[in-house]
Amino acid sequence: MRRRGRAVVTEEETRVLVSVEFLAQAKVAAGEARCEVELADAATPRELLRQLVERRPTMAPLAGCNGEAVPLLLFVGNEQVDWDDGRPLRDGDRVLITSPMSGG
Repeated sequence: MRRRGRAVVTEEETRVLVSVEFLAQAKVAAGEARCEVELADAATPRELLRQLVERRPTMAPLAGCNGEAVPLLLFVGNEQVDWDDGRPLRDGDRVLITSPMSGG
């Protein structure tokens, strides 16, 4: 048993580890191609983004930190996911973050 603020926590918190890969402008802003991020169990994509920006402030302009929509694309596994998707990330998820690309 341990204390957190006024709350008493009787179980160990479950944590999840996700692998993150950055491409294009996201890679430049992050300053690296990949990393692993440990999150609280049931963390959402938005919580992942918050943690990434805390550790890499250079990502803030791409992360919608001024109240704008996030101009980055997010993929969990092979599925494109919205940043505000409430679906929790799971241990072992592979996440890809990239900027939209156009061309023809």
